[in-house]
Amino acid sequence: MKYPYFNISSRVKFLLRYIISGGIGALIQLSTDVIMMEFFNKNYRYGVVIGFFIALCITFLLQKYWTFREQSRTKIKLQFAYYTAIALLSLAGNLSLTTFFVERMSLHYLFAHIVTIGIVVGGSFLLNNFLTFRQVKDRLL
Repeated sequence: MKYPYFNISSRVKFLLRYIISGGIGALIQLSTDVIMMEFFNKNYRYGVVIGFFIALCITFLLQKYWTFREQSRTKIKLQFAYYTAIALLSLAGNLSLTTFFVERMSLHYLFAHIVTIGIVVGGSFLLNNFLTFRQVKDRLL
């Protein structure tokens, strides 16, 4: 009898899907940062917030259907609510840390946002793994 939970290959694939989906979200956020700063001369916070909401919708669909392989549509509203709540917590952390890095540590806004995304992503993963998409059997953790 095979136990997919203990299958290293499936765990690595799951993690790679999560990283790729999150990477797409990060790319959306960072692109929005650059567009807002360089083309519209707006404060970096605009890019953080606008990019967050665009990435939220796209990454929810990627994480639900591709990463977590959760195909049911009956729970999609509740899952999106959980995902959004977790993402809003991440946004608060994202804004706070990016502001700290830019204004207190004098880091470039783009580098500060990259570092912040790297910090916030772990907590988001754990919460979504155990709360939003918890009915999925094949888990990394």
